[in-house]
Amino acid sequence: MGQQPYVPPDYEQVSSSSQHVSGQMNQPSARQDNRPQSSGGFGIFNTSIFSLQYYLQFFDVDSDQVLTRCIQALNPFDKRPFLSALDAEVGGDLAETPDMYGPFWICTTVVFVLFFASTLVGLLFSSWQGVKYEYKFDLLTGAAGLMYGYTVVVPTVLWLGLRYYSLGMHVGLLELICLYGYANVTWIPVAILSVSPLLGAPTISNIIRWVFIVLGFAMSGMFVVRNVHRRLGEIAPTTAKVVPGFILVAHAGLALAVKFLFFGVEIKN
Repeated sequence: MGQQPYVPPDYEQVSSSSQHVSGQMNQPSARQDNRPQSSGGFGIFNTSIFSLQYYLQFFDVDSDQVLTRCIQALNPFDKRPFLSALDAEVGGDLAETPDMYGPFWICTTVVFVLFFASTLVGLLFSSWQGVKYEYKFDLLTGAAGLMYGYTVVVPTVLWLGLRYYSLGMHVGLLELICLYGYANVTWIPVAILSVSPLLGAPTISNIIRWVFIVLGFAMSGMFVVRNVHRRLGEIAPTTAKVVPGFILVAHAGLALAVKFLFFGVEIKN
């Protein structure tokens, strides 16, 4: 018997068929990959409150977002709503991702800035009067209690009041704490500018400090009022007129506490 000629297998046809089948099988996966992914904000509320993952979601924010929110809180001419999805164009949806990272570090920074600014004012005036300055480390704990307490307690009371009038679903507690936390960034420049170098004119120095305290109160207070009123204005116009009064009264208490606890320097003749 003669040998039959060798006929090589048609690899190209087999490969083409495999690619065709593979493409059909991978098509559903491609559709799945194109689906929008979770932003990592508050999309994991179904986890247990005893889970670390539950609390990590409140700190899922980058430095650019924190900086953007701080600048917005410091700019009285920025009319963009802080508690609204309309903020998406600046790098983050603040309504869906109210963070606790910014408020925590802002409050911590304000605590230390208030303490050091108050200490520096005391040192300068004691040196000018020729007396020994006594360090008041209790001001540090006082600043911590004041800022952290205000940032948590006042928004909670406000939210409970809104809940009483069936408006709590329109403004969340975490949104309010986030709003108040970022509003506190105003007190950082206020504390720094309140260290007046006019040692020989204590009355003028005190007036300057009052001016900065009032400016801080107005800027941070109106930032909170503007955003809360915008959220409630169309839903409950009557309540929206009462809420700013509570916000400003509580904020005035904070401003007075900052002035008298940290910059109420006594001039001894």
